[in-house]
Amino acid sequence: DASSSQPLHPEAAPCCDAVLVLWSQFFHAAALQSRLVELSERAGARGALLLNDVRRLFEMQDRRWLLRRLQERGIPTPHFVECSRENGRDPGLEEHSDHILVGGQRINKPFFEKPVDRRDREIYVYFPKEAGGGRALVSTRESGDVDCIFR
Repeated sequence: DASSSQPLHPEAAPCCDAVLVLWSQFFHAAALQSRLVELSERAGARGALLLNDVRRLFEMQDRRWLLRRLQERGIPTPHFVECSRENGRDPGLEEHSDHILVGGQRINKPFFEKPVDRRDREIYVYFPKEAGGGRALVSTRESGDVDCIFR
């Protein structure tokens, strides 16, 4: 039971031939993530075949990480720019009526702004002034339903 808050002991590692961890919406908690990694590593140390890398499941939730890995392997990706303000970084963002500039790269409106975390389902669409301007929040739910709020 990976969700248990009990400490893991070497003998508590699952006795199995293979480990496959699938993504779940319940993996948000850092404690659960580290517990899954630990269980997987312990099973691997006991000779189980690890069918996937649990750490990669968590890294893949970061859109920036995933897009970089795709580009490194020559896999086509949509045109994108990264606009991050982490660690006091200034992305050099300029907004104009029909486009934005991020670090000198131009993105024409309309465009989508997606959060870093793939689990965050709030996506903004920015419109050019000639189409009325502004932005709309498009929020998708796991059920597939979509809400749209114009601002």
